[in-house]
Amino acid sequence: MSSVRAYRFQLRLRPAHEAQLRRIAGGLRWVWNQALAEQRARHARGEKYAAYGEMCKWLTAWRNAAETGWLAEGPIHPQQQTLKRLDEAYKRFFAKTGGFPSFKRRGQEPGVRFPDAKQFCLDAANGRINLPKLGWVRMRMSQSVAGILRNVSLTREGNHWYASIQVLVSETLPAVDVAPTLGIDLGVAAFAATSEGVVVAPLKALARQQVRIRRYQRAVSRKKKGSANRRKAVERLGRLHRRIARQRSDWLHKLTTEIAGRHPVIALEDLRVKNMSASARGTADQPGKNVPQKAALNRSILDAAWGEFARQISYKVQCRGGQVILVNPAYTSR
Repeated sequence: MSSVRAYRFQLRLRPAHEAQLRRIAGGLRWVWNQALAEQRARHARGEKYAAYGEMCKWLTAWRNAAETGWLAEGPIHPQQQTLKRLDEAYKRFFAKTGGFPSFKRRGQEPGVRFPDAKQFCLDAANGRINLPKLGWVRMRMSQSVAGILRNVSLTREGNHWYASIQVLVSETLPAVDVAPTLGIDLGVAAFAATSEGVVVAPLKALARQQVRIRRYQRAVSRKKKGSANRRKAVERLGRLHRRIARQRSDWLHKLTTEIAGRHPVIALEDLRVKNMSASARGTADQPGKNVPQKAALNRSILDAAWGEFARQISYKVQCRGGQVILVNPAYTSR
């Protein structure tokens, strides 16, 4: 039995590498927008939707054309993957499971994805990876990569680039007919209460930064739209939110690793976080009650990240040959 696992590392880019990555990402944005514009033009002319294979022919023509020959300076596989994502977006739209694809503006570039292990080389001993059109790029490898390499995707968050490496790993068969050794009840006042009598206090990563977030948001609202100062204020607000997300993720990883290492079978509430954090605003005809209080509760629920906790502990227990059993959350707090 095998499954896919991902490792994510920050790239240590030289200025030349970063400039090249930005050009490649900009080319992917152009490919997306150009293909989407062509699809819209075909629809306006009454022609049928062009599938992924047809769009790849457009890409070949663009790479060979004199005016768009600069596309050939970038690797072709990420450009093909961009068209595949656009094709999948259209399929979701046709199946009424997603909205209509939209144009991407600067800063919304799709990830640079190399779908085959033959297209890159990982040198884990020296903490670097060899990528087409980039060469060897160093990474901050915080852990070793175990498994058969499948693909790698490069994404940008703020001023940093990250590599997500997917591998195929063999799994231990999960425990069968084994009683849970630990039960976990999740909450807001206390993040978790276990059947061992241990109470885990919440991190409150977002709540602790509310004053700074409001100040940064006011700074953004005061700036003129489209100005350089507004862009700087937006980037500063984004850096703060990314810092909060990293703090929460690090705390959850440490907590779930410690629990998964001690208990093979864990009983966990099957919480519907989306329903629990729904807005109570209501409609114009039937406005909701206690809207500010419910909004504060929703913010605390999302800050706790119960869904991410369940995701992390599930795969970590499963990798150790254990199992997480989801139970009905009714009356579990008792």
